[in-house]
Amino acid sequence: MRRLAKRAFLREAFEQDADVRPPRAKAFHTFGTVGRMRFEADGEHPFTGIFETGAVGFVRASLAVGMPNYSPAAAFKFLLDGPHPSQNLLVHQSLNKQASRDFFERAPTNHTLAPGTFPNTLMLPLLRLWLSRISSPIELQRLDHLAVITNDATEVKQACAPELVYLYGTDEVRNDPASTADFRSILAEIPQGTPLYRMYGKASQSAEKVYIGLITLESPFVASAFGDHILAFQHAWPVTGSSS
Repeated sequence: MRRLAKRAFLREAFEQDADVRPPRAKAFHTFGTVGRMRFEADGEHPFTGIFETGAVGFVRASLAVGMPNYSPAAAFKFLLDGPHPSQNLLVHQSLNKQASRDFFERAPTNHTLAPGTFPNTLMLPLLRLWLSRISSPIELQRLDHLAVITNDATEVKQACAPELVYLYGTDEVRNDPASTADFRSILAEIPQGTPLYRMYGKASQSAEKVYIGLITLESPFVASAFGDHILAFQHAWPVTGSSS
């Protein structure tokens, strides 16, 4: 909580563009598990950049605030050819506690829903006020950084990014909703080569969802201090406003 009171600490998640950083505990999503993944863009859609070319990289699965308030989330690191920073996507459905322990029950998205349960309903206005000088609105992460560059680091001249993306867990990875096991142990049992998520996107809030592509696990999930404290996923700057 002392770290969260320091905006400089929170800004690091937005300003850090390297794949690794000096060890530090994450403010949210503290514990997770990491695997290699491949994103294959095989849908018919207008979106450009990585949404069009796909990419290889890493996926980190985590809980927003720990096991008691079970709230699954995922982060994706898309690697580019050559000496270029990775591009990252962080998705989460809601801070509301999920009754089921099926990690893939919800479809995480870049537009986190406002919480409807106590005490999260009290926290949100405070977070909005405190973080307004860093990222506003805090619930919606932009996606244009993924549309302006391809997996071989070619810049896109006429970029088209979805406003919203949704990731639906495949049937192959759905787990027992009544399980009491640690989610990291459950995910560690997913075999290499298993389809994880199907990505869908919307050009606007009112547009129809279109299929974008498939994310496949290319190694076992591994929980480690490296994945929790050193591997970095840059947060996107706000949809409106600037990084100043």
